[in-house]
Amino acid sequence: MKKMIFFVFIAYISVLLSAQPQTSADILYEQQKKQMESLMNNQTQAQQNILSNAEKYFKEQVEKYELEYQKRMEEHNKKVKEAWGKFITFSTKEWGSFSQDYKTYSRVSFDEEKGGFIEVKTIVTKEEGKKVAQENIKKQMNAILEEKDEYTGKPILEGDVEKSQTEKGISNPTVSQQSDGKMIYTVKVPLVDDYAKRNAQKYKSLIQAVAKVLQLPAELVIAVVHTESSFNPRAQSASGAFGLMQLIPKYGAADGYYYVHKEKKLLTQDELFDPSVNIKYGSAYLKAISSLYFSNISNEVKKEYLVIASYNMGPTAIKNLFKNVDINSVSSDYVYNYIKTNAAKETQDYIEKVIKRKDGYSGFFK
Repeated sequence: MKKMIFFVFIAYISVLLSAQPQTSADILYEQQKKQMESLMNNQTQAQQNILSNAEKYFKEQVEKYELEYQKRMEEHNKKVKEAWGKFITFSTKEWGSFSQDYKTYSRVSFDEEKGGFIEVKTIVTKEEGKKVAQENIKKQMNAILEEKDEYTGKPILEGDVEKSQTEKGISNPTVSQQSDGKMIYTVKVPLVDDYAKRNAQKYKSLIQAVAKVLQLPAELVIAVVHTESSFNPRAQSASGAFGLMQLIPKYGAADGYYYVHKEKKLLTQDELFDPSVNIKYGSAYLKAISSLYFSNISNEVKKEYLVIASYNMGPTAIKNLFKNVDINSVSSDYVYNYIKTNAAKETQDYIEKVIKRKDGYSGFFK
């Protein structure tokens, strides 16, 4: 009986204690806790709003840029067709440039597989003749020979062509006649034999410095540069990719910029023509692909194959390509051969060229 009374008493005391009003310290604690939770929720909401607004702004910038770019290209193509009666295009390994009146243009080929050269064409009437043609060609030739590389501060083609060759070509252009009676005069001058090696050397220290910061093999970066543009800093593709590493502003360039700065920015065509900007964010895009898409791949060789293929075909496409393959359980040869068999033909050729060139640059940075 005594024990029962004791337990009842303890229970009664517990009820009394639990029913006691909170102390001022308890109340202050609860208030501070609620304030902190509210502040954290507000901060989270603010962060989400900032991110949402930043993403919205970026999309608006992309839409504005694409409209302006499309309009600019339409105007350009219209002027080309008016002057030449046809569209004139350039590969990513060619630097194309038109005179202000579009009646003269130059084509600089950096493609060593076809042989590097400078070609200048001008279209004139019979009355204007050879003299006017030579003046047009000389003016265009001088313009491209004097145009400077934003990274080196020196002419892009410095040392790549012999002056005597350009003078000889201008003095004796070839001529052909169009159906409308207009005359086309052409001068074609070869680049020096070692121009590709000279251009690789030009960007060596830049590539090495960027690769070191991003912890990438410098040989991989220079192999991608070589394959994408053959060291043509003015490279421009039909899809709107620019510069040495052929970056599209809203894709590779924006992803590379985000990897470095943790915010998206739409880099302009002129910015991407600057080798230091292009190599920095092109390399960062390579690193982003590796870190964001293939961080779970333990073998570095397999990961490199996937990154190279992704740079060309897109990381999402490559992830989908391997969705039924346990990459970590197969060999690196299997991964390479799988890409060579199942990826787009362009990507199959691309990975082969990049790997071959990467091996070729072994020892280049020592």
